[in-house]
Amino acid sequence: MRWNQPRARWTLAVAALVVALSVLAAGWAGSGREAGPTAKAQAAYDRGDWTEVVRLAREAIDAHDDQAAATRLLARALARLGRHEAAQRCFARLGERDKQAEDYYLLGSGLIRQGDMPRGARVLEEARKLDPDRAEVLDALVRIYGRTGRLAEAIEAAGRLARRPGWEVRGDVMLGLLDADHADPAGTAAALDRALKIDPRLNGAIASPLDARKILARALLRLGRPVDARSQLASGLADGPDPESSWLLSRAYLQEKVPDRAAAALADAGDFGQDDPTRFEPAPYVGVDACAKCHAEIVRAEQRSRHARTLLRPQDLTDLALPAQAVADPELKGVVHAFRRQDGTIVQETRAGEKTARAVVEYGLGSGDRGLTFVARDDSGTPRVSRISLYADRTIWDLTSNAAPRHSSDPDGILGRPLSADGLEQCLDCHRTSPRAARDPKAPEARDRGIGCERCHGPGGHHLAAVALNFDDLAIGRPSLAGAERVTRLCAACHRADDPSIDADDPRAVRFQTKTLPLSRCYSESDGALSCTTCHDPHRDAETSPAFYEARCLSCHSASPKENGPRRAPCPVNPARDCLSCHMPSVGGAAPHTNFTDHFIRVRRNGESSGR
Repeated sequence: MRWNQPRARWTLAVAALVVALSVLAAGWAGSGREAGPTAKAQAAYDRGDWTEVVRLAREAIDAHDDQAAATRLLARALARLGRHEAAQRCFARLGERDKQAEDYYLLGSGLIRQGDMPRGARVLEEARKLDPDRAEVLDALVRIYGRTGRLAEAIEAAGRLARRPGWEVRGDVMLGLLDADHADPAGTAAALDRALKIDPRLNGAIASPLDARKILARALLRLGRPVDARSQLASGLADGPDPESSWLLSRAYLQEKVPDRAAAALADAGDFGQDDPTRFEPAPYVGVDACAKCHAEIVRAEQRSRHARTLLRPQDLTDLALPAQAVADPELKGVVHAFRRQDGTIVQETRAGEKTARAVVEYGLGSGDRGLTFVARDDSGTPRVSRISLYADRTIWDLTSNAAPRHSSDPDGILGRPLSADGLEQCLDCHRTSPRAARDPKAPEARDRGIGCERCHGPGGHHLAAVALNFDDLAIGRPSLAGAERVTRLCAACHRADDPSIDADDPRAVRFQTKTLPLSRCYSESDGALSCTTCHDPHRDAETSPAFYEARCLSCHSASPKENGPRRAPCPVNPARDCLSCHMPSVGGAAPHTNFTDHFIRVRRNGESSGR
């Protein structure tokens, strides 16, 4: 076989030469042939020349040059130019299987700019399914979730965006702002600190460096890190005076127990912080026990009130009488709910035929005088609002007032309505001193029973320091100094409708006093004199005597009102009594087994009892 080796080598060399000549020939031929309009359109798109893309893509479509690719480029360019209706018509020519993540992103963004937020969000979520880490999609979803109260999802998307190359600063600033809304100062501090270290100018971020440093300083103060807060504030003040930065600096010096410097910084702040007595301090929480050292009587009264019983853990429910027999669901035929104690907690078992769903109670929401509703976690870990609640001072088990119908797509829906992470957070936010109290059992305010002092007055760390240092500014929220609008807004943080579809004409509106009271002429024409605290002491349970409230009415609507008080016409029907039965009646139907006083104060005609 040796004699064949030279011939074989010669054959291989000739073959290699033929291949090389073919490649060269193809190159010479290609160099002389102009790229088609679709290829040109793609090149224009890559460099961001959207107008040129539109021209070339239309030329490609007319020339039947890769029409699918040309149509996609035309649709994308039109969307980038803000011509969303035309873009949508082009995208419609592409089948759903042919759409890519960028197509869904541009479609969703266009729908949002046209005012269709729900549909736009759904389309953007389709884009994310195809490309979970596409930065443009994450950026858009963070803003949508943040605006629509889907805070947990916004935080997750912002964290993912912050890990995308080139988007770290924008993502971390978003994450820091969201964590601030989420009452997570540690998360805020970490995210904003990262962003400022990467780019102190925060190019491309949604906050200026000065604003970011002030938000970071607030988070650091809440964490009890005044020295780090001062460092951030010094960077901001280096560019010139800023009243808010000086005010925050005074709080840093308060934490460091340097009253002279705190006073000087406060003077530099001018009037900042004096416009709103209900503003919370960026301070550490201290818990109700710390408040009791100086305000013992008020704290004792508040801790005996229903406010302190708005959230109960299983260990707080040991004396609760559970139903001896399973409770039949009032709406779902053949469904029964049973409750039993096990290992220090309460277990709910709901049966429907052969199926049994199980959940372990984590919280009891409500003081029990009107209602007590369980939040339980099912075997999959999903928190649920139990379909069955206790009413009438814990004597009647019946359907939860906002129970959702069971859906076939939710096999454990017989237990109750599922809660998202945000939904659970919103529930706990109004039933604890702070959202963190439910997350961190070691937090000082987590030892409060239900709602404590700092829920309405804000964190008390600065106040304790101010009192100890005999500082002129008491550094605490003081709602008693605020006008009616601010007081009502403070109460409305919890006493509001959780369903935005509830308007004043809805029979359920009677439950939400901060929605109905401002509709009253007594409120709007009182020049700020009438608010929730005109009749209710937030530190004690509401009075039950009609005479108590009628005295409040007659202090204005009387032939001889109190000295220096507002003068309003007395009632022409009964000027001396029975104000409530006519103008603020007790109304049923808004929740099972309970009535609510209608706070929409008005003249009722023809037997009207609720609604407008």
